[in-house]
Amino acid sequence: MIDGHVGLVLGGAATYLATINSVMPKGWLRRFAHQEPVVFGGIALGCVAVAMPLSIIPVRRALGMPTNNYEPQHPGTKYPARTW
Repeated sequence: MIDGHVGLVLGGAATYLATINSVMPKGWLRRFAHQEPVVFGGIALGCVAVAMPLSIIPVRRALGMPTNNYEPQHPGTKYPARTW
């Protein structure tokens, strides 16, 4: 149940990681984390920021919470109940 835009983001990330792993020597990630911790932390934070919309929306939809702010045209969208 992967939407088109989610597949595009995950496919791009997988291609990027495969390219980096084929070009860089073994152990490059650990060495990079020790030599440049601020840059490594920024990249890790960016990865978390990209992963959040890909994971939060399906979780909210599965829990039955409102998702109309994210994808109003999606057939499974639930709107909040009106209290007035």
